[in-house]
Amino acid sequence: MQRIIHLGAIALVALLLGFSIQDKTPKQKASDLPNSSGTPIITQQDKTYNTKTSYTDNVTSFLFQDFEGATFPPTGWTLEFTGTQYWIRSTASGYGIGSGSAEMDFYDFVSGTQSLVTPTIAASVAGDSVKFDEAYATYQTEVDSLIVESSTNNGTTYTTRAALAGGVSGPLVTAPPQFSPFTPTASQWSTKKYALPVGTNKIRFRAVTAYGNNLYVDNVSIGTAPPN
Repeated sequence: MQRIIHLGAIALVALLLGFSIQDKTPKQKASDLPNSSGTPIITQQDKTYNTKTSYTDNVTSFLFQDFEGATFPPTGWTLEFTGTQYWIRSTASGYGIGSGSAEMDFYDFVSGTQSLVTPTIAASVAGDSVKFDEAYATYQTEVDSLIVESSTNNGTTYTTRAALAGGVSGPLVTAPPQFSPFTPTASQWSTKKYALPVGTNKIRFRAVTAYGNNLYVDNVSIGTAPPN
């Protein structure tokens, strides 16, 4: 919302003299601006890991993660697993842009489930969604899976948003079966997007192995991106 500044007598003098006055007051940060209830907007931004969460009157949230940072999982993200960790960082990147993604090493993961979990974010509003790029190929015919789940209670319980099966022709598949560990080319990616229930504040990517081949997840965005 644009702010109207009343310059009072100075503006009147300027009008009479036929020239304009430019307001050179530095723009206020979002954290300084009050919302309609008079409460300051709180903005948090982690530039290192490209995540941003904003709180306003109509609470909107936006998180973006491209896994470009060397730390894995990224700050605020968590892994759920026992035994050997198979969610790892890869230098493959969505559509060949960038230099990082999250990889699920199904190629070496014999049995079980492991999850990659987002930080807790501000509750989603109507129209928000989770969007991400993914790449996957099986080994022969094994049906590995990625379950996308959402929570409205900070991860106490989850609801399935999408169950993406691999194999030869499932919705997870972006490349034909391969006997060697799968690393995607720039053209072997797909973008997925799913609506979120109002109040969602955490997303879990749950990988279920069938001992097939590798899965990659990149460019995760949650919520509605703020205007440029």
